[in-house]
Amino acid sequence: MLHRISLFLVVLFACTQLVAQPLSVTFQHLAVFPANVSNLSIVDGQLYAYSGGLHLCLPRISGAVTGVVGDTVWSNLDNRLDYVVRNPRTGNLFFTSASKKGSALYERIENEDKSPKISKVKMRDAQSLSVEHPVFSEDGSIMVFATSDLVGMGGKDLWYSEFDTINNIWGRPRNMGVRVNTEGDECSPVLVDGFLLFASRNRQPGDSAWSLYATRFKSDVVSDDTARINTIGLAQVQKLPSPLNSSADDYELAADPENHSLYLLSRRKGSDALYLCVDALRCALLHGHVSTQYGKPLPHTTVRWNDDNGNGMSTETDASGDYQLLLKTGRSYLIGFSAEACFDRQDVIPVEQSDGFFADITHDVVLEDMPMEVAINYTDVFAASSADFTSKGLFEMGRLSEFLSMNPNVTISVSLSSAAYGDMLLDKMLSDSRIESLQEALNVPESRINCTNTTYSRSRQKDARESEVVVKLHNN
Repeated sequence: MLHRISLFLVVLFACTQLVAQPLSVTFQHLAVFPANVSNLSIVDGQLYAYSGGLHLCLPRISGAVTGVVGDTVWSNLDNRLDYVVRNPRTGNLFFTSASKKGSALYERIENEDKSPKISKVKMRDAQSLSVEHPVFSEDGSIMVFATSDLVGMGGKDLWYSEFDTINNIWGRPRNMGVRVNTEGDECSPVLVDGFLLFASRNRQPGDSAWSLYATRFKSDVVSDDTARINTIGLAQVQKLPSPLNSSADDYELAADPENHSLYLLSRRKGSDALYLCVDALRCALLHGHVSTQYGKPLPHTTVRWNDDNGNGMSTETDASGDYQLLLKTGRSYLIGFSAEACFDRQDVIPVEQSDGFFADITHDVVLEDMPMEVAINYTDVFAASSADFTSKGLFEMGRLSEFLSMNPNVTISVSLSSAAYGDMLLDKMLSDSRIESLQEALNVPESRINCTNTTYSRSRQKDARESEVVVKLHNN
């Protein structure tokens, strides 16, 4: 029997292996399992998982898994046990037991004078409901679970039920709504501190596999009568960034708030494996949208960060110009944004400690771009009869030089016109000197600059400008 045997598995440890990623936490590869793994949970400080038809205990030291053994603690529970969690309100164990008819939910009711009683959990108007992976709010009064037995958004959805203390029964299940649930499957919810809800999804646009998402469990919404009420399932849902998500199946989490860590099940290396993400619950999710001053989204923008300890990493915006970074709280970060044919930008963003964890920070960015293949006219660039720049010309050429420095793939064509003073030789010398001043100010290799169409006249016109520079930028 499951609870009476010792289990010998080939478990591979690599507890010091770090994964390169934009997350400023330690990411450790803990163990590889020989069979499919699911239903992670942490009960009484121990980590549990379901693998190969067996419910396993994974003892830990400082968060790292030190082995895998058969469960010998709950020997009086159903031997088909595949998931267990404790209700913080009553202290009772809730567990699911899989069968051909689905996953039934049971409660182990403690009794000081008698042996514990095993009772099937019932919800109003849903007596025979198949329930997967139940989790509880911080006070134990709300239960969140996955099921496909009820009519929802499609596939498996996340539902919740509130306990009715008057009638001593769990209330009618309520769907968590269109932000949380989609036409695909939503499974494996995880609630931490009653604040953040994690879940896994599949069959999502742009996702090739199971991926992990997070949302605030409750959000403050202003109703028509201006009263503020707590609501469930109305906050924005965010896909977790790398390394919590990869291109493979990332399908299960367990949260360890005491150690501020997350455990993750993933097939990113071809086999079901367990990973530990240290300090993940001491992070803030910094996210936003990057666009030009005209509102055009900027995909593939490089987003670089450095903290006040000198640590740094980079990522890119997606096809919609959106980005996400997980950053440790209690630090300030220098965030740099650079996109092709745009001016770079750097912002200092303090990431403060929050009352909960996983603080949500929105930081939208506008990058000023320069038109490509369009004539840009700069007038009165030089002082009268001089190769020295006016203050206006110095600013404009300095800004153009800055842009060229930020965009090494851009070349430039320059056409200079100068007012003539009547002496052809002197006018030619002045024009040539101004070209040299331009080349020096722009400070780019000769291969990137082409100065042509330099013109001057024998007689100065009354309406002639002192100098005019026409520039074209080419994105090569």
